[in-house]
Amino acid sequence: MRRLLLGLALLLPGCSIVGSPFDGFGKFIGDTHTPYRGQNQPAGGSINMLRVKGEAAPAEPLLPEPGNVWPGPPPPEPTLQDIERQEGLQNPVPPGTEFPRLPPPRGSGSPPPPIGIPPASLPQGTSPPALQGPGASIPQPAPSVVQTDRGPATIRTDANGIQSFTMPDGSTGHVVNNGNGTMTLIGNDGRVTSAPAPR
Repeated sequence: MRRLLLGLALLLPGCSIVGSPFDGFGKFIGDTHTPYRGQNQPAGGSINMLRVKGEAAPAEPLLPEPGNVWPGPPPPEPTLQDIERQEGLQNPVPPGTEFPRLPPPRGSGSPPPPIGIPPASLPQGTSPPALQGPGASIPQPAPSVVQTDRGPATIRTDANGIQSFTMPDGSTGHVVNNGNGTMTLIGNDGRVTSAPAPR
């Protein structure tokens, strides 16, 4: 026991130099174990806060709403006669009004109207090209040539509007027009080249 007291007596001067091990202990006790509300505790008096603190929280029971809350039966659907009567009141047609006659319906036996270029859009002295039946070919635009880093590429457009290209070495592919003055040439071998679009 004497040794213990001697050790504590020797430690007291050292604690005053280094610091007391009980520094801040009072604040810890004041913040955690005090009957008064600490500054770190959340404030509020709602029902949830009262329940968290373990206090009795007044809660009113949920009761049904008085009276009939459901709407009545839906109105009856209008009949066609009601709709016609309403339209007749809104847009009355005076008696004796003649309506324009529609052309007779075209059946499968009547020939289709002629297809061709209107004469007003042709230059003077030329006649519209005659089509030779269902297998007639539509004139294709002339091929154009664009310069690429692999050499000049010949661009052709087929009847469906799909563009393809042919390079001087014989490689072919499809053309995608970017819409900004350039086109992308995608070769069948996977090579992609960009080139200015022809004007």
